[in-house]
Amino acid sequence: MRRTLGEAEDLFVSDRRDEATPDWMQNFDEADMHGMEALAYRTLAEHDPAAAVPAQRHAKLALELRSKGHERSKLFDHISLASACFIADDPEQADRYARLALTSMGTPPPTGPGTGCGRCTGSPASTPTTPGPTSCARRSSWP
Repeated sequence: MRRTLGEAEDLFVSDRRDEATPDWMQNFDEADMHGMEALAYRTLAEHDPAAAVPAQRHAKLALELRSKGHERSKLFDHISLASACFIADDPEQADRYARLALTSMGTPPPTGPGTGCGRCTGSPASTPTTPGPTSCARRSSWP
């Protein structure tokens, strides 16, 4: 996968004036390239946790390069970054970026008891009588 991403980067930055740019690539920029790399590395990190480090790096670069009007892309960058931090066993940063993603959607992040598993947040785990997730995020499929 790393070789394929390297080839994709090379093709992206190559100047091919002899060929027309494909229609699908008209709005694809460097931020999009880093966002896609972040997602690819984050997905790889599910099987090889060391890939979480380049996933975080590419997601941060994507966020830095995004211009106004790309809020949906920023949301996905935050989700990739939160997930990569979680895989890298950095739950505090994962929480930070997940909250940024929620805030960017206009959804206030959950707070208080019952919003986490206790092991991750220090709060008591949810029960059927309290709102919030009923199982630990480490066992869930998100993200």
